[in-house]
Amino acid sequence: MRADEINNKINNQLTLINYQNSEQQNFMNTVEENKKLYTKRQIAGAEAARKLYQVVGYPSLKDFMHIIQTHGINNCPITLEDVKISQKIFGPDVYAIKAKTVRKKPKVVVNDYVEIPKELIQAHKGIELCTDIMFIDEVAFLVTMSKYIKFITIR
Repeated sequence: MRADEINNKINNQLTLINYQNSEQQNFMNTVEENKKLYTKRQIAGAEAARKLYQVVGYPSLKDFMHIIQTHGINNCPITLEDVKISQKIFGPDVYAIKAKTVRKKPKVVVNDYVEIPKELIQAHKGIELCTDIMFIDEVAFLVTMSKYIKFITIR
């Protein structure tokens, strides 16, 4: 598959065009396409609902709908229908997702040390150790290798 097949943009949509079969497939809807499904009044209500969602500090959608439903804001013209339509038109708010996404705690690194038998230590007292520094993506690693045993360590 060629890169221009995947990255071809037509009418602000991600489009895949199969040149052999002359087929065209759309993978996502744009906000403009979503707005075509609603009246001007519904779009205005959805935009007002999105603006209010930003003003109250991006609560969870459930909490925001609870605020609207219980009239938590006096004289608020926004309805639950406006909130639902705004979600259908605009999707989840990017800033709300960024604010609520946290870094997951990484797994603990466990060092697994193996005890070397005394017989092996006695047999190889005079070990020649070759060392080098290796860089991977600008991160330095110390590489050691014993000359006769061929034991390699990387730290």
